[in-house]
Order: sequence, then C-alpha cells, then structure tokens
Amino acid sequence: MSCVRKAELIAGLYQALTGEAFSDATDRAFGRGWIEAHDRKEAEENISRLDAARIVHLFLLKEAGIPDLTDISGAAVLRDLYDCRVCVNHIAQVYLRGLIAAAEIEGISKEKFLIFDGKASLTDEDAVRIYERIRCIKQDS
Repeated sequence: MSCVRKAELIAGLYQALTGEAFSDATDRAFGRGWIEAHDRKEAEENISRLDAARIVHLFLLKEAGIPDLTDISGAAVLRDLYDCRVCVNHIAQVYLRGLIAAAEIEGISKEKFLIFDGKASLTDEDAVRIYERIRCIKQDS
C-alpha cells in the first residue's frame, strides 16, 4: 500500500474539481489560504489522515464553495474523534461526506469499533476515494 505526498493530494484536489492540472498547485493553495506554511515546506512528505482531513475540508470550503454540514453528530461513532479537538470538524466533515473512510478495529474484548486513525498515512486508495467523491459532490452542487 503506497502513501500519498501532500503535493500529490493538493494537485489531485484541483484536478478533481476543475479537470485541470496545475504545476503550481501547492503555491496556489497557499495563496488561496487553504494550506499553511508548513504544508508547503513538507509538500514532498507523506501526508497523515489528519492533515488530509484539514486540507480537504478547507479545500471544499474555499475552492469548491461547499458549506459545512450543520449536523456532525453522525461522526460520534469514531472512537478517536476527539483525540485532536481542533481537528474534530475537519474529520467530521470529510468522514460524513464519505471522503475519508473510517477504519474498523477490534477491541480487547473482541468488539469492533470505528476509528479515523488520523496519525496513519493517507494511502493511494484513500486519495482515489477523495477525488471520486469530490467529482460527485461537484456534480451534485
């Protein structure tokens, strides 16, 4: 399973929304305010699912003009939703829109539950799902 670099995700988001490839996608995203300085500096590094949730969520707001879902209570099924309190809305928005799926894991007593697994790296499969869903969201809006 291969991991995705930040620059790849950013370029892929633009391409999914506009159908165009931008060679300066990271600089463009920074200029438009949906990535931060450290994202530009770390553009060639693998991206975590937490960073991907933040970037994808801000992309939806600032580039695609898609407002936040008002009811995010459905994301409460994610056991690790509040592990990063400033990430809660980012995670909830991308999870509830089907952009980044949860992982099902087995607990100590063999019960299964869902986690977002934010510290894990975003995989190629995750990225493909994001791009496909963005195309669908774009068509629906």
